[in-house]
Amino acid sequence: MNYDFETRVAVAELKGVLKELQRICIRAEFNLAWDNVLELPKELTDMKGLIHHIDSKIKELETKNKIDEDELY
Repeated sequence: MNYDFETRVAVAELKGVLKELQRICIRAEFNLAWDNVLELPKELTDMKGLIHHIDSKIKELETKNKIDEDELY
């Protein structure tokens, strides 16, 4: 795997996204009570969006690295 500048930037970005995901989870757990359990789907939607972003970024990096490896041959 080539650890170029673009990959370093992606790592920094993904760390930020993971921290936001963690904040949402902590906030949802802290605020969850019997009277607001129906509000949890909004938090879940936000978390799913962040997870989708992480998955997309990883696939993008995999594709880029595959292309870079192919260019070596």
